[in-house]
Amino acid sequence: MIEKTCEYGTAIFEDQSVTETDLPTRYPELQFLKLHQVHSELMIEASKEADKADGHWSFEPNQALLIQTADCMPVIMLGPNSVFSLHAGWRGIEQNIIQSAARKMKEFKQNPEDFFVFIGPHIKSASFEVGRDVADRLLGSLPNGFSSFSSKALIGHRDPEKAFIDLDIIAKAQLESAGFRDERIWISDVDTVADKHYHSYRREKTSGRQWSFGFLAKA
Repeated sequence: MIEKTCEYGTAIFEDQSVTETDLPTRYPELQFLKLHQVHSELMIEASKEADKADGHWSFEPNQALLIQTADCMPVIMLGPNSVFSLHAGWRGIEQNIIQSAARKMKEFKQNPEDFFVFIGPHIKSASFEVGRDVADRLLGSLPNGFSSFSSKALIGHRDPEKAFIDLDIIAKAQLESAGFRDERIWISDVDTVADKHYHSYRREKTSGRQWSFGFLAKA
């Protein structure tokens, strides 16, 4: 388990040893809410319905907004009055779910620069081998003015039809473009493919998932 705290709340990233049914026992003070994740940029208000989306938000303390992953990025954003939890697979990154979250914040008259961002264990560049079509799509998701990030995000491969991609670089560019402050961004260095404490779909085509969540502290 990795726990990250800030003045507004807490982000927790569990490993594969903790199942969904363990969570209420481990954290009895929290109300757990989850999504029906569909690899999109869709954002909804957290509820008990588990609607189709890949990001949800809450203004309520002690509502724990769940994300399940097995190589994708779990992204927890904690601000003065709200928490956002995002499931950011490569398709979510391509569709810029980060910008979707920032737009919602602005609708609520909140400023992304006030938020802390915690990104939990996920697939890292050494493990993220893709075809050049996927690489081009991901590089194409870099915001305007961030083309210089391409050379950092794209890592060469002996096969010219393939590449390795650093999703961290693309996510950081999207965060910076959306107004989040670099000094308030934390990214885990755990590679879920290489570390067998974590489920990895790429490593073993598993149906298992690890759970991550964020929640606001009580006032």
